[in-house]
Amino acid sequence: MRSRKPFFNTILGVVVAAGCSDVTSAPEPRNAPIQTAQVANLSAGNCASPTKVNASAVIGKNGGVLEIGPHRLEIPKGALTSTVTITAKTGDKNLGNAVKFGPEGLRFRTYAVLTMNMSNCTGWGWYKVPQIVYTDELLRILEVQPSDPDFQSKTVTGYLTHFSRYAVAY
Repeated sequence: MRSRKPFFNTILGVVVAAGCSDVTSAPEPRNAPIQTAQVANLSAGNCASPTKVNASAVIGKNGGVLEIGPHRLEIPKGALTSTVTITAKTGDKNLGNAVKFGPEGLRFRTYAVLTMNMSNCTGWGWYKVPQIVYTDELLRILEVQPSDPDFQSKTVTGYLTHFSRYAVAY
């Protein structure tokens, strides 16, 4: 009869090795919901295009807030390692509730929080739960962000790790 000790020792070695890895992931923001939506089940929300808004703010290590028309971006303290001019543009090309942020590709050390107003959108609700999504220029969804809809205030809050174009989808 074969001993089970070699198998047990192998499993134990794998578990210990995995626990010793120095690879870290971004910490989950407090109260960030778990991402559950599949990209294939979503489409950009049916939202009337808001008035064009161009906004910018100089934000550094201490964080800051940028208002983009009815939308709001909060960058927490410690999310940036240096001072950056953050730009945002909405109301572009009749694409509904989409915001393009710059500088393109900027990464955060902790989540930036984007709250988008959905009062100009129709068709969302309990069966079509709004999410913040990362999109390309044609609003094709590339990634679903962890999101938290607030049906009373008609907003959805998403947690961002980098800059690009974001939109409401459901």
